[in-house]
Amino acid sequence: MSKTIELSVSDPSALAAMDKINKRLESIENKLPKPLSKLITRKEVSDLLSVSVVTIIDWDKKEILKPLRIGNRVRYQLSDIEEVLKNSRYES
Repeated sequence: MSKTIELSVSDPSALAAMDKINKRLESIENKLPKPLSKLITRKEVSDLLSVSVVTIIDWDKKEILKPLRIGNRVRYQLSDIEEVLKNSRYES
């Protein structure tokens, strides 16, 4: 989450203080956890990849995909699916 604020400062000491604050904010932002991407169901993954749900289950067992178990439900992070697709292009 980034917000840009424009200030016009001519005082060198104020400019240095603003630069110090900006660097501190950037370091705090870098330490924050990345937000979870959208979670999708097995059916949605199978539709997205044009394969059967049985294939998705098989890929879970082979650890090709990383399912998240929430109670008795299985979900996938969309970012994980995108990463698998990106990596598979280079392996082919």
